[in-house]
Amino acid sequence: MFLIVGLGNKGDKYTYTRHNVGFLAIDYCVSRYSSSWREKFDALCFEENGLILAKPQTYMNNSGMSVAQIKQFYKLQNNQIIIISDDLDLGFGAIKIKTNGSVGGHNGLSSIKNAIGGEFINIKIGIDGSCIINSDGSKNIIDYVLGKFSNMQLDLLQKKVYPKIENIINSLHSKKIEDIRALYSQKAL
Repeated sequence: MFLIVGLGNKGDKYTYTRHNVGFLAIDYCVSRYSSSWREKFDALCFEENGLILAKPQTYMNNSGMSVAQIKQFYKLQNNQIIIISDDLDLGFGAIKIKTNGSVGGHNGLSSIKNAIGGEFINIKIGIDGSCIINSDGSKNIIDYVLGKFSNMQLDLLQKKVYPKIENIINSLHSKKIEDIRALYSQKAL
């Protein structure tokens, strides 16, 4: 069994923001099935074929509360938990799979690491934060991550990124994470 958690913020005003790319990836994967979401563990959850897909409804900075509840209920190990998140340091549409390491200042990942420990699998989707450096060298990160994707970016995510995320999820039962990383890591679009 695997738990796949897409990170994001609940509410219509956040739906197509860069910070919600994890929610959007999960929505893409769930749209292939006829079952529906169930509310439990402070999350919207979907179960199919030994997979639990979840979107925490605690807001990004408290995602760990929901993940910890699901982990405890299903008695999962951290290597059975996959977190899909945005990454400012990757070019737009890049996919990087990490099995441990720094949370890179991402508050959702930090919340999860504080709640369950750090040995979970992280699928990072690039949102290209290179363009947000101000003239004084500072970054306006909050406005950028809470800004919306353009229609062209949403289309590219639908056609080129989310299908790969779905393939990664479908490969979890049959391949080792190292093999998945080699097959599905993707450079920026």
